[in-house]
Amino acid sequence: FSSFAVFLMLTGFAAYMNYYVNGLFCFFLGIFFVILAFVFWCRDLIRELTFLGRTSMLIESNIRWAFWFFIVSEALLFFSFFWAFFHSALDPVIQIGTVWPPMESIQMNGLGIPIANTVFLLASGAALTWAQYGIIGGQSRDVMLGFTVLFAYAIYFMLSQWHEYVVAFHQVNDAVFGSTMYILTMFHGAHVLIGSVFLFICFIRFLLGHFKTVSYLALTLAAWYWHFVDVVWVLVFLWIYLWGTWIPYYFNADFIENLITSI
Repeated sequence: FSSFAVFLMLTGFAAYMNYYVNGLFCFFLGIFFVILAFVFWCRDLIRELTFLGRTSMLIESNIRWAFWFFIVSEALLFFSFFWAFFHSALDPVIQIGTVWPPMESIQMNGLGIPIANTVFLLASGAALTWAQYGIIGGQSRDVMLGFTVLFAYAIYFMLSQWHEYVVAFHQVNDAVFGSTMYILTMFHGAHVLIGSVFLFICFIRFLLGHFKTVSYLALTLAAWYWHFVDVVWVLVFLWIYLWGTWIPYYFNADFIENLITSI
């Protein structure tokens, strides 16, 4: 069922991008089926591992390995987008003026919203670790405070990212820079949203008393996912915002020549 749902989602997306009738409907129907499969799978895991006691070291080890493979697949997906960015940045073609960033491309300030997002997202990872140690130590107050700070920072990140899109001078169809920049940041933003939902479910389960001081597998997996999202954003900030835009924009040949002349 899950494979069919993913197939329907991707087929619908491809049909919509090629202006086929009902392509968008198939895309959202596939998303609905994917969410439905995920909800029922999580329900079965919670029942089996938490209430029925059908667990063992081998089962938990298999789940951990499966999640690691999932994270590796996500990393390879981001790697493909970074590959597209560096392919154009390191060897810009004549259609974009053989320079990077492309000619007539107005760049945003990498030391504005992006650096604030970086600080808050990394701080959210620290807050998550705070909540984890609270569960291990049986300190409910630390868990509550850790999750509160985590969700506040995550919401701030998503809202400020949306604000950046609103005030940006370039769009997704503005040459290869706009395409790679938007696909990386929007895809990462989707992962932040998914991770926030994942952690919110873990928070609800904590309130319901599902997590014990020695059994909190779901929260561990959610923490792995969230820290992976943190690492990806650091790479996006360093390579897209700083190396790809701010440094070439402020330290180009004209800037250096004028600086030497003035000295």
